[in-house]
Amino acid sequence: MNHMKFSLRYKTGLAILVSFLMISIIVVRIEFNFQAERSRAILAKDRLMLKTLMQSDEDFFANEIFENSIRALRIRIDAIMKTSGMKHIGIYDRTGRLMVSDSGIPQASRSSFSMLEPEFRKTMFQIPEESGGGVLRYCREIKAIGETIGFIVLDYSLEDLKTEQKKSWFLIGGIILTIFIIMMFVLNLILSYMIIKPITKLRDTMDKIRDRKINEPVIIDSNDEIADLSETFNQMSEELLNSYKTLEAHNKALKESERKINKIKLYLSSIIDSMPSAIIGTDCQGTIRQWNREAEKMLGISSSQALNSNIQDYLSVTGL
Repeated sequence: MNHMKFSLRYKTGLAILVSFLMISIIVVRIEFNFQAERSRAILAKDRLMLKTLMQSDEDFFANEIFENSIRALRIRIDAIMKTSGMKHIGIYDRTGRLMVSDSGIPQASRSSFSMLEPEFRKTMFQIPEESGGGVLRYCREIKAIGETIGFIVLDYSLEDLKTEQKKSWFLIGGIILTIFIIMMFVLNLILSYMIIKPITKLRDTMDKIRDRKINEPVIIDSNDEIADLSETFNQMSEELLNSYKTLEAHNKALKESERKINKIKLYLSSIIDSMPSAIIGTDCQGTIRQWNREAEKMLGISSSQALNSNIQDYLSVTGL
């Protein structure tokens, strides 16, 4: 079964990348919770501001709506519109008919407002979907002598909140990018110097020892497990080199002995071939191992034919 081989540098980079993703998820989660809490605090502050603004003018609006004083209402609306962040103000009578807004006296086509359908005719806050989260809408009942005589609707801009959120996310994005750069480059460089480079050096030295059968110690300038591993490897490589030398000495002695034996065999073969008598030598199994020249002449069988054959094959032929 074949397995794909991944380098130590690749595995280290992958481990760093996984760690970065986990850190990023944690940071984003923390930032998300912070943004949610921050948004709730800002919305609570804006709601309080709008409530306070309307409470101070509630009696004024009640009198002017009761008297149907459009001019006075418009003047007051223009003054409120100067409040930072205010986008729109509309005043309605108790039936939901638009009396006046910051854009002036309404046209006939704008004489009603969906916010003031019966189910919405109460004091409430909401963030309209059509605003994309950029507006906080406040609808407040205007009462006189305990009865509702009208409504006022204020649209307050949340663009500052959205802008602050965007800036915060950009900041978090920059921090995450910085963490990524540090982890993928600086941390990778540190790991490469401290782990990958020593192990690569150890591997290269092992290859040299295997190919050249030399004793080249690994020098690691550290005081950690890799240094201990290198020291152990140096001891093993020295022992291995000594074993190589011993084995080579034995092989050399064996070859010398074999050379001498062959020389003796050649010498004996020459003596046997020069003898005037026919000489046939066999081993315990009857296999012919020696067949001199006189035997070739006497029996008419060459030594190349007779050697390594069984003597029984020639008994009947030679009359031995």
